[in-house]
Amino acid sequence: MKKILITLLTISAIAIMPGCAKKGCTKSLADNYNDEATLDDFSCVYTGNVYFWCLPAVSDSLNTLGHSILRFELEGQILDSVATISFASVEGVCNAPGVMTIPRTFTGNNEWKYKWRVKGNNFMTVYEGFITIPGGDCVGIQLDYP
Repeated sequence: MKKILITLLTISAIAIMPGCAKKGCTKSLADNYNDEATLDDFSCVYTGNVYFWCLPAVSDSLNTLGHSILRFELEGQILDSVATISFASVEGVCNAPGVMTIPRTFTGNNEWKYKWRVKGNNFMTVYEGFITIPGGDCVGIQLDYP
């Protein structure tokens, strides 16, 4: 009888234990990290930034070629634009003046890969490529002479 009682108590404890686990984001780098969560539910949200920049001479060259406005696209969606004459920096730094910084938020993975384009006048693609943005980071793309 004692063995049956111990077996039933053990089975009951095992059945109840998973219900005690608190679900949530257990990744400390995530925006929604929950230090009380004991079971990761893949809901982690990350924010990363990509920034575009060019030297003043490159900006002048783009303007001379007729690209008075630059449009910044990620995954086929134009997210922002800037007058070429105000788009220049002597060094690329996230969120600095003359630099185009675009935040991205993504769920699940702690990094995300994007197809990017920079379009000039008449929406002509002047630059394009791929970039991986890690959550919590700011990754730069320097534009060179077209």
